[in-house]
Amino acid sequence: MIEELPSEEELKRVIEEEMNRFFSLEKVERFNSLDVIHKESVADHTFMVMLISRYLCDIFGIRDRDKILKILEMGLVHDVGEMCVGDILHSVKKMFPEIKAAYKKAELKGLELAFSRSSEEARNYYKSLLIEFEEAKTLESLIVKLADLISVYVYAMREEYLGNSFGEKLKREVWSEILDIYKKLKEVVGRGER
Repeated sequence: MIEELPSEEELKRVIEEEMNRFFSLEKVERFNSLDVIHKESVADHTFMVMLISRYLCDIFGIRDRDKILKILEMGLVHDVGEMCVGDILHSVKKMFPEIKAAYKKAELKGLELAFSRSSEEARNYYKSLLIEFEEAKTLESLIVKLADLISVYVYAMREEYLGNSFGEKLKREVWSEILDIYKKLKEVVGRGER
């Protein structure tokens, strides 16, 4: 908890120098090395992941407000580190596990930088959310992981509709991952973890 509120001058500095950084997420392009018809930013993707996550909570009967809040917070921070390190294609991370491992470390550092003004407790919480998301074992992380994949699938679907041939290939790749996460999620929900 903040012991003392910032002065008006400090508030202005925080807005101009620190909060302003979050807006860089609207400039970080996803699928940046592919020819795409419709560009999608990390900010666009993050919003869609949060919206889809909330919808999935309804579909899977998740009513616990604390779990829903955690899911939304996880969706919010799952790509925040990309404001510092950019986006790397999923296929690259899949082909090169050493790049994926280094990228995960860089994303954690980017997340720390993004929330450098937050308390250590808050930074640690956000980092724990990102780690939990990457591990994809809990109900909350599986919901967000599924939302993340659905967002990619729908993006690919839209690209295909607009005439981009890579959309069909991306849909096929992502669909198998969606089914894997869906299966894990059904097992977790089947154990009564709602």
